[in-house]
Amino acid sequence: MTHDWLAFARLKHQAGEPVAAAAAYREALAAQPLPALRGLAHLAAEAHDYGAAVAWFKRACALAPHDRTLTLDLALALDLSGASADALAIYRDVLASDPANLRALENHAALLRDGGELDAALADYTTLTRLAPGAARYWSVYAECLRRLERFDDAIDACDRALAIAPQLIPALMCKATALALAGRIAPSQAAYNRAFEIDYTAAAHYGQRGRPMPGPPDARAVHLSGAFARLYDAEWDAYAALVEAATAAYANVEHAPGAIELAFPLLYLPLPNARKSAGHRAVTRDLEPLAALPLLPGPRTRERLRIGYLGSKFGDHPGMRLVKGLFAAHDRARCEVFGYALNASDGGAIRAAAAQEFDLFRDLSQLDDEAALARVREDGPDLLVDLNGYSDGARPRILAARGAPLQVSYVGHSHSLFAPWIDYRITDDACEPDDWGMPLVEQPAFVPPSYYCYGSAPVAPLAAADRATLGLPADAFVLAALGRVEKIEPSAYACWLELLRRLPEAVLWLGPMNARAEHNLRARAAAAGLGNARLICAPRVPHPAHLARLAAADLYLDTWVFNAHTTALDALHAGLPVVSLKGRSWSARIGASLLTAAELPELIAETAQAYAETVIGLAHDRARLALLRRRLATTLATRAPFAPARLARRLEQVYAIAIERHRSAGVAGPIVIT
Repeated sequence: MTHDWLAFARLKHQAGEPVAAAAAYREALAAQPLPALRGLAHLAAEAHDYGAAVAWFKRACALAPHDRTLTLDLALALDLSGASADALAIYRDVLASDPANLRALENHAALLRDGGELDAALADYTTLTRLAPGAARYWSVYAECLRRLERFDDAIDACDRALAIAPQLIPALMCKATALALAGRIAPSQAAYNRAFEIDYTAAAHYGQRGRPMPGPPDARAVHLSGAFARLYDAEWDAYAALVEAATAAYANVEHAPGAIELAFPLLYLPLPNARKSAGHRAVTRDLEPLAALPLLPGPRTRERLRIGYLGSKFGDHPGMRLVKGLFAAHDRARCEVFGYALNASDGGAIRAAAAQEFDLFRDLSQLDDEAALARVREDGPDLLVDLNGYSDGARPRILAARGAPLQVSYVGHSHSLFAPWIDYRITDDACEPDDWGMPLVEQPAFVPPSYYCYGSAPVAPLAAADRATLGLPADAFVLAALGRVEKIEPSAYACWLELLRRLPEAVLWLGPMNARAEHNLRARAAAAGLGNARLICAPRVPHPAHLARLAAADLYLDTWVFNAHTTALDALHAGLPVVSLKGRSWSARIGASLLTAAELPELIAETAQAYAETVIGLAHDRARLALLRRRLATTLATRAPFAPARLARRLEQVYAIAIERHRSAGVAGPIVIT
């Protein structure tokens, strides 16, 4: 009868009846434990219950310790359960006695690759292709590893080996297209992408995607630019001029420009004409896939209080939330109801919890798709919806494109114009607004007095500076701080900073947290300029209160040029540290001007690179003047509170009220100016 239970279990397993199969396997355990345990383990794995699968496989392996297939099944289950170190140990044991085991090699290599050990993984993939040169799949995964190591020509060759064996192997074709794009070979890359989607649209659309599949073939120009932008995080500038040239060419014609949303924000890091940056944003707007048709919204409801919604993905421990902390609570509840819509899941932290408490109603939309999220917002019926994201990370612009509210406003998260017809107004100020966007705006600007930034993380009392010795700073040095994101540093600004160090022998440059590769590259450039290693100091990442205290230990803050500091500059000002900023022509290069105008320190706004450098040199040589600037800054912050959330809340309420009144009276839209 036992044999019948095992046969019955296998039949039910094959028929897709896991409950009946499991019961039958359990009945078979007494007389045929090994096949029954194996069956139970596979059932658990198929149900994604990898913890149970591991337990069953371990029991089976105890009965058959030399069964190589069973051992490798256990390793895979361990990997899927999150115990990758244990899985690696098993693969290594197997390979020690059987170095030609293809399954162990492939899985061992994949674990190394996913753990970032690309060189070690490449050795395994090399062995795989040597042992089984006729296996197209091995050449394909070998090519992926080469591509990630930025050995693009070698990756393309490996893809060609795979495609010679299996001409329609989608992973190899997509890998080749990507390697070609990253190498700057745009036309053949695009042809390969198009070919992959023609052969198998579904497989190509899911290539490299953990979530939503791609809607169509990637734009090879966008893939190339994304790869080039990624090098900015490592301060790799050898191909910087080529990146600027490629971006300039890609966005020369807005109708044919790449519409990849992930490029909109990085474009702001480059010294491009405003017309090119605007073309990048307009192209994203052009290519947004619309939501399914939904009933039209009625006009704004007549109610005693305005209902204002804030939609964003920064509700948590994020610099963007430090900016607006306290803003939502500061709204006048006699005039407004304030709803919050989080696009990001809760991180369980105190900042998220505190932000939620600032709203009359707070909804987590992170688990809803765009259609369901839109429906939820519309059910709540805000009169006006404020977009806190633009096209920055975590954005879900399709919700706004389908009109979550009758009026929609862009504020703070990504305040560059989106050139989107669903954004009616964009909050700005005249110090930050470019003289010319390079193309006509779609939305109306709503001007508030500088600055349109608020800062809800201001210390309640003047900060005592952290001890320089504990920060690794020389006690008697003139400390030039630039603790922002490394990708915002562009070559011209860094060259200026190094020249400042050359002209100020007593100065050190204090940089923000960065990866080891970026630090190596910046130090190498300093060494090439004849500056000793001690002149550059890199700060670690610390909690925000400690960050404010350490800023107070510096002498002067150096703003980046093409994309000015936002939160970090406000951190510096509220730590009592004056900021020197270069006012450029684009929105992202005028944020510093906005902040310094509000802080009543206009003399720290430089109009040219030379003026920027001379301002820094002058203050380093005139400590009395610098001390006076510090006292003025402290007085302004204490007596005028230019960045207080309550102050901005009143101004925003005026903007919202004017916008809604215009809409209700069918008035002609135009700029709003709050004086």
